[in-house]
Amino acid sequence: MTLGIIINRRSRQNRKHPSPLPDLFASDDSVIIGQMDGIETLPGLMRMMAGAGADTLAVSGGDGTVQAILTELVEGTAFARDRPRLVLLPHGNTNMTAADLGFESTNPQDLRKLSRLDPRDDAGLVVKSRPTVCVENPAGGGPQHGMFFGSGGLYRAVVKTQKLIHPMGLEGTWATALAVAATLLRALALRNRKDPGRVYQATPMTIHADGAVFADGDQFLFLVTALEKLINGSRPFWPRSLGALRMTAIAFPVPNKVRSAYKIMYGGDDRDLDPAIFRSAGANRIALATSSPFTLDGEFFEMPHDAPLRVTRGPEFRYVCGLKEQLA
Repeated sequence: MTLGIIINRRSRQNRKHPSPLPDLFASDDSVIIGQMDGIETLPGLMRMMAGAGADTLAVSGGDGTVQAILTELVEGTAFARDRPRLVLLPHGNTNMTAADLGFESTNPQDLRKLSRLDPRDDAGLVVKSRPTVCVENPAGGGPQHGMFFGSGGLYRAVVKTQKLIHPMGLEGTWATALAVAATLLRALALRNRKDPGRVYQATPMTIHADGAVFADGDQFLFLVTALEKLINGSRPFWPRSLGALRMTAIAFPVPNKVRSAYKIMYGGDDRDLDPAIFRSAGANRIALATSSPFTLDGEFFEMPHDAPLRVTRGPEFRYVCGLKEQLA
């Protein structure tokens, strides 16, 4: 195969510890290294990778890096004919997508083994396929693609969490989980009405899914994801057989908040939750009317001013999650 490696030099882990990958593959003609210094450099990097015939792209960065690359791969022109497989390396501040779809090995030498495989043969690979969460009409820009969408309380929680993570120097999935948990638990336990950005508050929403009303009225939060698990293996969507995009809406106010939290995050198909308050289903096309901004993989966007936000099932990508010999 021809392996392209995109390294986001601005991601937290790559800033603290410069990536060894450029030196490791310096003399390997089958591997193309691209250094990313901001989203504006992506179109040029993609043209370079496509021109070199890259059929597989390894991404060294976090959730925001993956979101930007998914958007460029779908909406850009460099790989319009044949999109590459993706290998996610969890080198960012938050790595929720990589926790579900990332490359199993942390040994850079396994990327060398990967680069020597036949690109037409997946027999030696662990490969998963997932669609993107496509946000078609955010304010001020074109379509965006990612893996996790959140509005209402989730948007506010991510804003507050990022304010906690960066000043404290926290990084990694567990650090993110602790920060999110602390933010949500504090929000659910306290009602600081003097804080206009408080997490626990009502957000009016009207949500249509595949043409039918899914939720209407005051909501605490709304999420949509193409991932099968979120932070630390949580699955705040049910039942397990959901196809398409997974979505969950929780109405406001939330009864028995702390007691309900475990069922929401880790319950099974039957979570014994009031379906008038806790709604979860699968959908291909979602229309969201609300004034709340939203987060897509930790990046922040505004709602359109003249129409509902359209969230749809985007194209599928194949993710190389490991070499089968690693799991033998």
